[in-house]
Amino acid sequence: MMNISVEIDQAAISFTATDRYRIASRDVAWKPAGSVEATQILIPARVLIESGKMFAAAESVTFSLLAGGDRELVAFTAGNRIVTSSLAKGSFPKVRGLLDEKGAGDSYAVVLTSDLIDATRRVNVVVEGEAAVKFSFSIDGLLLETGGGEAASASELVDAHLVGGDQVVWLKPRLVIDGAHGAHSEFVRIGFTSASDPGKAGPVLFTAHSSKDSDSVEQSYRYLMQPNLLNR
Repeated sequence: MMNISVEIDQAAISFTATDRYRIASRDVAWKPAGSVEATQILIPARVLIESGKMFAAAESVTFSLLAGGDRELVAFTAGNRIVTSSLAKGSFPKVRGLLDEKGAGDSYAVVLTSDLIDATRRVNVVVEGEAAVKFSFSIDGLLLETGGGEAASASELVDAHLVGGDQVVWLKPRLVIDGAHGAHSEFVRIGFTSASDPGKAGPVLFTAHSSKDSDSVEQSYRYLMQPNLLNR
């Protein structure tokens, strides 16, 4: 079962999850009751998912941690509801450094989140299995195209603001939709990174964005996805 890394300090609680294809991280501001020593814990993903559903309508949630003893516990409380869980055991991959390393570079595109999700869903209708879709970014916008192996084909052009040169990446539609949904913002910024092999595309970094042509970078949400290297 997947665990989520939770890093706690005086300013924020950072949640990080990863699988073979992507890394997602969200920083949430909080008001600690006292002085907090920086620490990292692991919480089962199902606990956080169910807690999020239960407290979705709550204005605020109290986070409590009992650590250092024989039994380490975490609790989430809002109103008269409480969710408690034992902390997960084990280690977590050192992936936060990859997010910091890729950062927010000089080459990126900004797309309306709803446009990106809707276009990806429509193109995905004809995609076979877990095949990737070609995402081509240019001054004309973002062009989504299915590969040549599908029985049916689809393409769609959506508006996008591109900074830097043209970019082409092959991405799995389901993972793109997840990354765009997770931003919880009107626009999503897709940053392009370099790879060790000059002939291959580097990972793409999704971050929340405030407007189409703003050059400010919001780092509280980061979603790093590896392009599909088979479609070249």
